[in-house]
Amino acid sequence: MSEERQAWHDPLDKPPAPALVATAGEMMDAELKCLFWHGNHPDADAAMAEAFENLAVRYVETQASKTITPKAIRIDYHALRLMLGRFCRDVYGIMRLHQLMDRLKKEGLMQEEARLALQEEVSRLSVRINSRAPFMTRRAAAFSLWMCTFRPVHLDFGMSKHDPRTCLFAAGLNFFIARSYLKLTGEINLGKQEEMRMRLERILHDFTYREVNLSSLEFFYSSIYRKRDNGQTEVDGPAYGCENELPAVW
Repeated sequence: MSEERQAWHDPLDKPPAPALVATAGEMMDAELKCLFWHGNHPDADAAMAEAFENLAVRYVETQASKTITPKAIRIDYHALRLMLGRFCRDVYGIMRLHQLMDRLKKEGLMQEEARLALQEEVSRLSVRINSRAPFMTRRAAAFSLWMCTFRPVHLDFGMSKHDPRTCLFAAGLNFFIARSYLKLTGEINLGKQEEMRMRLERILHDFTYREVNLSSLEFFYSSIYRKRDNGQTEVDGPAYGCENELPAVW
């Protein structure tokens, strides 16, 4: 852990670490669950940031060009903190409001009629994610939206100056994390080999150069994700499951 990371958070100021797991795949699953499902914990920010770091290393080790090493990763911790803060606000904001109303009702500080009336009004609010339990595709979309906005990671200048395509690193990591999260409960289908390569090129371009929004990102993830049904998912074309099965695009 870098000195900058330690200066941002006390290493002990975070939720308990997940139980020791046996394989690299299980460890990656634990990091994804920490990043996407533990944001409502009052001390989750440090653990989520560490999960992001570990996933960045995992991406370099399995996806990126063989000339790139984890030592080349540079993280802007201020941008990462802002990114995770916006992500948690969108994904957990309505949940936290409902939890507050439930607690006030339980403590006798709010009448049931008032709680129900407020919940009804909350459902009419114009907020980015108006749900206390967003779908996984919407969570993935919110993550990609804010990572595209803040871009908290890049590669060392000494490496990137020799290869212009390294500017796509953050976009590749963005999609790798979102796709891996969706893979926890389903399959991702990007089409046959050549179609998949073209779509990946477009994803990297859009995540790097275009202004994206939540609706378009959620539509995209919904179009490539199929939830497992009793352990089986049927989709047209190959569904690439392991992270090293995606073709290298830079």
